[in-house]
Amino acid sequence: MYSLLNLQDVQHVGQRIQQARRRWEFETVADGPIDASTKRRDRKLAFRMISDDGISVVDATGGRDTRTAA
Repeated sequence: MYSLLNLQDVQHVGQRIQQARRRWEFETVADGPIDASTKRRDRKLAFRMISDDGISVVDATGGRDTRTAA
């Protein structure tokens, strides 16, 4: 967990999250900072306890009927 924060590099996403927490900007922590060019929140820079990068897995048993079996 602490390696993800990377507190040494001030431009790292973990460091930016910590800075926003210190300033009590919890919307920035949860939804990301506002992008200056688009005026929208950059959700890639928001805090995530669990990464959204999932991996799909298909096992040999498949579904109950033949249409959903792998």
